Amino acid sequence: MIFIYICRDWLKNLRLYKINQSDYPQNYLFIKFQLLYSEREAETKRITNFLGVDFEDLMLNPPRRGSNFDLDCDPLIGWRKKIPWIYKFLFDLLLRKKIDKYT
Repeated sequence: MIFIYICRDWLKNLRLYKINQSDYPQNYLFIKFQLLYSEREAETKRITNFLGVDFEDLMLNPPRRGSNFDLDCDPLIGWRKKIPWIYKFLFDLLLRKKIDKYT
């Protein structure tokens, strides 16, 4: 049941992305988690610039709370190691092409 909820939520968020990007381009900033993780400082500065707030170095290392993953788990692919193969297969089958458009 959780898997269905996650898929539905992804589809809803992709739909909202399309609407917000076209209707409010000056007030909408699309943030890719991959970039926020791999290019933390540059992406954080882009976000703070968009929001009109000052960048602070403390923003680069926020506290980590509520994660189900180990501290040494790679957040970009670590989830794939934690879920059953059938969910990975179904996720790729149902959502991969749609998600790849935005990542």
